[in-house]
Amino acid sequence: MLNLLMLNLLLLISCANTDKEVYKLETTLLDNTIDTFNLEVRYNKELRKLETDFVKSDMFNEAGINTAYALAATHPLGIFYNDTLQKIKPSLIQFSKIAKNYADPLGAKLINNSLVFSRSMQVDKHSGQIQSFKVLSKTNVKLNSDSGTLDFKLLQFINNPNVTAAQLDKIPYVTTKAAANIVNARPVKNAYDLNKIPYVTDEAVKRIRLYAESYGNN
Repeated sequence: MLNLLMLNLLLLISCANTDKEVYKLETTLLDNTIDTFNLEVRYNKELRKLETDFVKSDMFNEAGINTAYALAATHPLGIFYNDTLQKIKPSLIQFSKIAKNYADPLGAKLINNSLVFSRSMQVDKHSGQIQSFKVLSKTNVKLNSDSGTLDFKLLQFINNPNVTAAQLDKIPYVTTKAAANIVNARPVKNAYDLNKIPYVTDEAVKRIRLYAESYGNN
């Protein structure tokens, strides 16, 4: 179960967002100058719950992660995403060593002088220069990821019965297996579900989205 939980956690990181939090931060840099700026953290509620449950697991430590990776190596998804999983592994182990110390939903830490929010979210501004910080305010914003114009065009395109697997296969980064799986998964209800279809990568979704925007305009 742990290997499947880890695969779900890692492979869903970039799925469609459903909510966001806006933080107003005041940061003190290494040269003692102060900067104030806003940080938006978008997240999927289901993924956040999965992440929280995973972190609370007694097996979420370096030994447990190594065991999960060994098991994942025999799983079709684990084999397919092996390069990505190996790149993530060092960060995941580092995360496992500090994650259980998060005492509040903000979950902010200073790691190598970079501010990390919501465990996997990193602040790019002033990276490597932040000495300390404080949160001046926090605002929760409800989003509807399915009502946006881009998602509407995307879903309209992939659920169009006139769009064949052969057409999808011609889009860059969409493999033959991915194209067939998308057609077999119809109707796809939201972009989040599209990300969950086997062999449909993040880059494939981006290319399909671009193609869908111009589809029918010619």
